[in-house]
Amino acid sequence: EPKISENLYRLDDSWMRWMAQLGHKHVVLQDDGQGLDIEDKGYWSAENIQVAQKKCLDFGMELSSILLPIRWYRNACAGKPERDREIENMTRSIRAAGEAGVPVLEWRPTWLDFYWDERVGYSTVPGRGGSGYRHFSHEAVKKLPSFDEFEPVSLEEMWDRMLYLGKPIIDAAEKAGVLLSCHPNDPPVKDMRGMPRILTSAADFDRFFRELPSPANGVTFCQG
Repeated sequence: EPKISENLYRLDDSWMRWMAQLGHKHVVLQDDGQGLDIEDKGYWSAENIQVAQKKCLDFGMELSSILLPIRWYRNACAGKPERDREIENMTRSIRAAGEAGVPVLEWRPTWLDFYWDERVGYSTVPGRGGSGYRHFSHEAVKKLPSFDEFEPVSLEEMWDRMLYLGKPIIDAAEKAGVLLSCHPNDPPVKDMRGMPRILTSAADFDRFFRELPSPANGVTFCQG
C-alpha cells in the first residue's frame, strides 16, 4: 500500500510538532550520522533507532524510513581502501533497522550527491511571499573545471564502485527483512563537471535492477 511520507530533519519537539500539525502520519528521517548515533561510532544500534521511533509515535507518526547517513560511506563511493570498514558498518546498521522494525532504508550510491549548492548548479531564487525557491541550472556549471577533490573516473568505474557497495548491503537488507531504496542522482544530468552520473534515467535503473536483482532492492520516488 503506498504511503506518502515527508522528510524529517530533526527530532526536537518544535519540528516534530510542526510535522504533526501538517497532518503527516509517515516520515523519512534524514539522519546526519550523529542524530541517532549519539556515540558517534559510525553505525546504528537497534536501541539508537528505537529512540527515534518512540519520538515519532509520541507525535502520532510512524518512522517509515531512514536515510543511511551519506558521510558514512564516502570512501565506498570513491573506491578507497576504507570502504570495506564502511560497508561493514552499513550492514550493522541495516541489521539494527531490521531488529527495530524499520521497514525501509534509503541510500545514495555516488559521491556527487553529497553536494546541494552552487558547486553543482543549485541556487536560491525569490519566491512567493518572500520565500526562497531551490533552482537548478546546468548551464551555470557545465563549463566549470572538474572537482579538485575527485579524481577523474570512467562511467564503468562508477558502476563498479556502486556495485561493490550495493551487493553486500542489499544482501544484508534481504536477510534482515528490510527494503533498500536507492535515490536517483540529484540533479539528474548525465555529466556533472566532467564526472559521469549513473542513475539519471529509466535505462540506468533497468541496468541497476539487472545488476542487483533482489526483492530488497528498490528506488526512491523522490518528488523534490
